[in-house]
Amino acid sequence: MKRAAENKIFDSNAIEKYATNSKNEQSYVQTKIITITSAIYLADYTVCLKFNDGVEGVVNLKNQLNGEIFTPLKDINYFKQFALDGWTITWENGADFAPEFLYKLTLRQINAC
Repeated sequence: MKRAAENKIFDSNAIEKYATNSKNEQSYVQTKIITITSAIYLADYTVCLKFNDGVEGVVNLKNQLNGEIFTPLKDINYFKQFALDGWTITWENGADFAPEFLYKLTLRQINAC
């Protein structure tokens, strides 16, 4: 895509950041934003995830349910009730996982949906 006003290439899935190098000059840094575009419950604590860059796979979240906020998710019936909020999967109690964390799990587990 091009930004008409500036006529620069702009990736709508990226954040523009400015970093200062050792000479105190600003340089352009672009960081890809990872979001989940699809999440389908499969079985037990496994979910098929698809990301905005085309990566997809199955993650098992059973061993990731640590901490007080995740205690209700240990009930499989509650776990199944996740929603997709435009960035990641969330639950009614406020629990969620960072999409970058889920992305790394997906890449490690490499199981196709």
